[in-house]
Amino acid sequence: MDDSLPLDVFQVLSAVAEYRVYTISCPPNLFGNIVIIVLHKGIEKDVSNYPHPNPECTEKCTKCLLFAALTAVQVVFGYDSSQLSQTVKHLNRHDCLNPPEKIENYSCQKTLSCEQIETINKWYPAAAAILITDNFIHLLIEYVKSSCTFTAFLAKKSLLSALKTQVFEVHSFIKLVEQNWQAGINPCSSFVEVVKNLLSYKVPHISVCSETFACVHSFGYVHSFLSRKTDSKTETFPNTDGIFDYLCLIKKILKCGLKLIDCGLSQVSDYFILCSLFQNSILPYTEAFFSTIHTPHKHLICLKYLKCLSSLFDVKFLHPKNLPPQCIVIVGGRVSTALLRCLHSPSSHSLLADCNFVGFNLHKANSYQQSEDPKKGVSAMAKLLVYTVFKVHAITLIGNENFQPLIAAELFSLLCKVQELVTKCDQDSEDWLTVLFADQDDKWISSLLCLLMLHRKIMLRLEELTWSTSTEKVTSNKDFENLDIEKLCQCICPHRLFLQLAKFLGYDHLVLADFLTSPETHFLYYFSQYLHTVNENWTNFYTCVVSVSSNSSKVDTAISPKIDPDSSAIYNPTVLQNATSTSYYPTVQLVDECRSNLSYLHNHSNHLLLDVKRELSDEEKPDERKLYSNEKTDFQHLPLLRKENQVIDSFTHLIGPIVHNDSVVRKQQIVLVSYSDSDENEEEETTEKLNLVGGMSCYSDIIPSTNIEASIVCGNNEAALWKKNNSTDLDEHSSQEESSSAGLKIPEEVVLVMEMFIRLRLYLERLVDKNIFPYNVQPLILLLEVCEDTYDNFCTSSQM
Repeated sequence: MDDSLPLDVFQVLSAVAEYRVYTISCPPNLFGNIVIIVLHKGIEKDVSNYPHPNPECTEKCTKCLLFAALTAVQVVFGYDSSQLSQTVKHLNRHDCLNPPEKIENYSCQKTLSCEQIETINKWYPAAAAILITDNFIHLLIEYVKSSCTFTAFLAKKSLLSALKTQVFEVHSFIKLVEQNWQAGINPCSSFVEVVKNLLSYKVPHISVCSETFACVHSFGYVHSFLSRKTDSKTETFPNTDGIFDYLCLIKKILKCGLKLIDCGLSQVSDYFILCSLFQNSILPYTEAFFSTIHTPHKHLICLKYLKCLSSLFDVKFLHPKNLPPQCIVIVGGRVSTALLRCLHSPSSHSLLADCNFVGFNLHKANSYQQSEDPKKGVSAMAKLLVYTVFKVHAITLIGNENFQPLIAAELFSLLCKVQELVTKCDQDSEDWLTVLFADQDDKWISSLLCLLMLHRKIMLRLEELTWSTSTEKVTSNKDFENLDIEKLCQCICPHRLFLQLAKFLGYDHLVLADFLTSPETHFLYYFSQYLHTVNENWTNFYTCVVSVSSNSSKVDTAISPKIDPDSSAIYNPTVLQNATSTSYYPTVQLVDECRSNLSYLHNHSNHLLLDVKRELSDEEKPDERKLYSNEKTDFQHLPLLRKENQVIDSFTHLIGPIVHNDSVVRKQQIVLVSYSDSDENEEEETTEKLNLVGGMSCYSDIIPSTNIEASIVCGNNEAALWKKNNSTDLDEHSSQEESSSAGLKIPEEVVLVMEMFIRLRLYLERLVDKNIFPYNVQPLILLLEVCEDTYDNFCTSSQM
């Protein structure tokens, strides 16, 4: 040990780390000198090459002394007087089993006196003020870059403690690292970890997260790292050192920026900053990532790159109250084009087709790859790419006032490739979405929502083109010249895709109930939107299900391109051949058969949604769409499908105060009770409905941090009025259609789906009655009741 250090240096450092400074006679300035000497001596002796110390080492070696010094520095920088007060309360109650984390080694045999507490409160801030200098931070940064794992970890924790507690300013730290970057020194992975931790919303002071975001998006390392790594001649990456850490940081910056904007802690104009960073720093290198990386970790790097691209396009932008800003919409068009070019590029085929890098060790991966089993499935890389394009297309189409034909062409091209991948795995191409995301329910549900939105926009555009003619009602094909729009609509039909999901779940209503309370998926919003789709056009739902179950309606529905192979819009997708599946859109013959049995559904004088007659007859377009108005409110329930220059909003916006469910307020005091899902005691169940006035939306008081969507869709009064009026109309028309509907056999799939909806409604009502549902689900129950009443009237009519 160096002579300049006191003999009891180890005891001093240990006392500081255990909040026992009142037991030593060491002023803060002496402690600062000791720490600086120890850290300098550690660098001089190159302790990074020393072996890890023995925990039972009795000799105070240089390595043990260095660890003790870094631990003491972390405690000093992370000192919080409130943390000490919490410890005193534990000690005074003799509750020493679970002391606070930072002082868990502190002796709990004595209580602290007022003098000792005062000494601690004065000593630690004074020691922190002495240590906080640029030279000392430079010294910590040197240890952060140490090759010794223990040393780098302790130095990183010390640096984080100083930044999180605002002892050292974030912009000063970023400035120091920027100077190293300008000097040609690449930030190490430990530095990236420090910045990522500062960008976390879990930091004690949220202002630290906001300040870090404000500093780091202008950091030179963030903007120019990939340009330095790229070979200007070959446009490739000669080596991939540091690329993975860089992509992790970019993803964190994007997610943090979106979170801060949502919380109101950042300006909305920061969307432009995020898009600029996204477009200039990572998007231009898409082809380089997918075609020229040849390293053992190329799959992980490309996966992380796709996650970076996907992080900017959050599914929340599909909600009418969170429409995407125009800068994200513009960037989205470029992202989808770049990804589809890579998907169809021969150079990236091996990367997208290989699925041996996830879940296999090296030996198994090599043997599995040699077997070349065609049933190994679609790779995680291809799944993530498809999912990203789905989100980008939906957000881009929703955010544009005018319809974008290129999106339909790109979607057609994507589905061509997806069916090709699924067919190569010896799977049925008609179940392509199930094959892709059966093991990822969050991506499956988000994809269902994206495809539902895309289908709405495409069908609305087709209706506008059809209505533009005078008398013939012939649909113009000016926006869909290079693709088979009928096959595209069949492939993304929302009823077809929901039936696949229901069949995969075994028509189990309990799984749907779990999804409704899960904060990890967007099922609440998707399911409410799908119920609106069913209720607005029951005929389409029924005929689609009939066409699925009909063995006589088997036709070739495999998607194949009708375009010029040199067309730049589609990127030469491979033509699928010899693939057959069921037509999920009704044929003319099938519509004629069902028309007589469903005609009573077409004459609702007060129907708030679109008149379904225009799809089954040759009548001219109505001059105005009928609207519903609530007598107790001053707003109107707009139709589900609107003009392109309006917001697609399939539910009534909340006007007035939110109505809270009493079960939400009391839920924290209620323990889950056992209940039965059987219908034996159905007569004993309460039939009293909540008499709520005004608009209603789902509201969560229990889990504010979760991602449960805050709005389902419809006011109680409007849904009840819709139900009442339509029930009257259905009763009137059912008596008129007795003869035509006699002997009609309801398809099994319709029965299974509707039984699942009925069981789900009864299940939700039981949970609400017992006050154990986490939010107000009454609007969703009303939507299920509307669907159930339509089904009941149809069954009654079919049996007469």
